[in-house]
Amino acid sequence: MPQPTPNDRSRAGQVASGMPRTRRTRYLLLGTFGAIALMLVGTQLAGYIRADTVDRNVDLITNNALTSVELIGRMAVDLQREHVLIDRHIYAHEPEQMAPIERQIEEVRDDVARTERRYEPLASFGGERALWSQLRADTDATERQESIALDFSRKNQDAEAHATLVAAEPIFDKVSRDLASLTDLNRQQATGAQRKVVQLQAKRTGTRLAFAFAIIAVTVALGLTVTRSISRTERGLHAQRDALEARNRELDAFAGRVSHDLRGPLNTIKLAGSMLGETVAAEKPTVEIMNRAVTQMTELVNDLLQLSRAGAPPPGAVAQIEPIATSLATDLSRLVDDAGGALRVDLEPAEVSCSQGLLREVLWNLGENAVKYHRPDVPPSVELVGRARAGRYLVRVTDNGRGMTSEESSHAFEPFFRGTRMRDVPGTGLGLAIVRRVIEAVGGSVAVESEPDHGTTFTLELPLAA
Repeated sequence: MPQPTPNDRSRAGQVASGMPRTRRTRYLLLGTFGAIALMLVGTQLAGYIRADTVDRNVDLITNNALTSVELIGRMAVDLQREHVLIDRHIYAHEPEQMAPIERQIEEVRDDVARTERRYEPLASFGGERALWSQLRADTDATERQESIALDFSRKNQDAEAHATLVAAEPIFDKVSRDLASLTDLNRQQATGAQRKVVQLQAKRTGTRLAFAFAIIAVTVALGLTVTRSISRTERGLHAQRDALEARNRELDAFAGRVSHDLRGPLNTIKLAGSMLGETVAAEKPTVEIMNRAVTQMTELVNDLLQLSRAGAPPPGAVAQIEPIATSLATDLSRLVDDAGGALRVDLEPAEVSCSQGLLREVLWNLGENAVKYHRPDVPPSVELVGRARAGRYLVRVTDNGRGMTSEESSHAFEPFFRGTRMRDVPGTGLGLAIVRRVIEAVGGSVAVESEPDHGTTFTLELPLAA
């Protein structure tokens, strides 16, 4: 058994050590990005929940305070209006004058009662309940004094009524102070809630900035790690690519030498066979069989030589489509006419990044195949249509020939592959491999669509010349 060389052992060690390193890098990336994602989601979710709770509490406090201030102001207005109505009642002396005033006083008292019922459940701030109880007691006291004054007024005892109101002035002042205290308390609560929102927003902004700086630091560290890993990987890939390109060049050169060296013996065999057929008439059938085999072998050698030479075109090579179209229309028409078919060549003039000779060879190969593999009972119909689109040049080569199954289409560009329906037609199976190699070498692509007994369409996409 051959022993591994030091270079082989070195490459094996690099591969063995490179695989775990690559795996560790992948896990590190996944773990880091996963942690960052969890941190982002967790922080955002926690911040949202907290902000939502605070916003609800602030809205509740603010709405409570605003509603309370509105109701307190309404009570103050009603109490003031009631006081004014009682003064008007004292100045009235006839019952028909007093009756509408008393109805207004009752309406005001009813409105005060409704306002108190609405305000009752809102008195929830610290110290507000005590203030509210004191206000209720003071308003009850003022209402009793006002009722006494109204009784004196109904009897037209105006002096006693005025005296009663004057005696109740301290209570009226105390009610005003109670209302002012309740208003100030609710305003302070609303202001405090707004201040809390501002503080929370500032805190959230600071937290987000700190979190953003942390993410930036982690991302920079991760970026440095990934960059170093990518650089190592790229250096390895470049080395492998250079090695593969060198091997490909060696293989192409070997195939070219073999193909060239095989031509001489094949020509000798063919010449010897021809001389044998002329000398011994009885051996002519055998010589014909041998000549056909030699011809097939020669075609295979020529295709191998062409495949080995079908590399990338020289830098800056440009193919003119118009002369290629003219040449194909002339040369392919002879093949199509001999088969009794029809040919259509409609290639829009353009300049393509490819060698002129290689591109003509590719299109000729596809057109020749369309004629070669036509259905015996159907005249061939071949179309070559090309258009420039968005920096690319698209060529469609369509025929109505034998077609291929989907399985055969997937292997159509493999060297030496020939479908079962094509084996009765002479060929080497290298034509489409040459087509793909030429097209891909210039940065293009080739695809095939086919259906048995309906024909085949090859689609070529090539870059336009800059």
